[in-house]
Amino acid sequence: MSGIDIVRINRIIELIERRGLDFVQNMLNTREESPETLAGIFASKEALGKHLGSGINKNILENSIILKDEKGKPSIIFGKKKYELSISHDGDYAIAIVTGKGGIMVDKDLIKLLPGRPSNANKATFGRLGIVAGQKGMIGCAKLSSRAAMRAGAGYVYLFSEEENKTSLEICLDEEIIMGREDLLFFCTIDALAVGPGIGYSSEEYMKKLFSYIAERNIRTVLDADGLYYLKKFGNVGMNQLIITPHPMEAARLLSKDVSYIMKNRLKSAEEISQKYSCDVIIKGEGSLVYNKNGEYYINESGNNGLATAGTGDVLTGIIGAFLANGCDTYRAGKLGVYFHGLSADIMAQKISKRAMIASDIIEGLKYVFMEEDYA
Repeated sequence: MSGIDIVRINRIIELIERRGLDFVQNMLNTREESPETLAGIFASKEALGKHLGSGINKNILENSIILKDEKGKPSIIFGKKKYELSISHDGDYAIAIVTGKGGIMVDKDLIKLLPGRPSNANKATFGRLGIVAGQKGMIGCAKLSSRAAMRAGAGYVYLFSEEENKTSLEICLDEEIIMGREDLLFFCTIDALAVGPGIGYSSEEYMKKLFSYIAERNIRTVLDADGLYYLKKFGNVGMNQLIITPHPMEAARLLSKDVSYIMKNRLKSAEEISQKYSCDVIIKGEGSLVYNKNGEYYINESGNNGLATAGTGDVLTGIIGAFLANGCDTYRAGKLGVYFHGLSADIMAQKISKRAMIASDIIEGLKYVFMEEDYA
């Protein structure tokens, strides 16, 4: 099915004369000035409405954007999706045709931020990630984080968990290296760490040692879930390359404030957490906010409510950990992590629906999110 529309250029000229150029530009969400170009934009948005079966409406007028690739080929973006677009002019008319099912829009600037993968690389090139996850009987979160890290491109993943979990993890995981939790403290070849999923609240002595280990070796680290409990308890003991990933309730605990305060003041809350704990921070949720110690921030636009299910935070931790192992700094890893985590959810929503999505589906979607990198 295609959407086709024709707009008379003189109609746009008359509208400009009657209501002013600013009115037309604001209506079409553009700063273009040429009546011919404006007629093409109007026709494109009309054609998109027909293609979608909704007709032209305020949402399409204000929120659809026309972009051109490096070869000048146009497309129209609406609701995170990109549709094929053809615009032509014939005499006093602009003609637009919109086709396609609407592919997921990929942020090419973030594709460029991905760490390189040289042709002569080996496993060590992409880094050794250690994951500390899973108290006794809590292997699910450990499995999700480690699987996500492998899918996101870590060279090695060492999973440090309770001794009682090792047999179960060895049965269900193939590529990861399974070790006892205490083994990490004697392990010297770790490039990055992901700490927290499912570790519980009864490991104070171990976590004191682990925080000191991280600080002494200046290891790039993502701290999530139960790990945030220990950060609040002990503070940052010199971990200079730390990023944390609280959801609003965890952020509220870190600041000893109400969740309502976090929701109303996300940017200020991120700044306060960053200053209090000397770290970069991601406040998760719709439009996840990534904030660094220098005051820079990024608001993520990928993702959907299919992510509101158990285990997706563990998946995000693994993805960020992989980028840290690849050599990314904490802020870059955080931006890449939330974007590709959300992009995977957007892809899987088209394949299986938002309602049916579970955390392991996000890992499955990671098979597809990096394909654009190969053609960049």
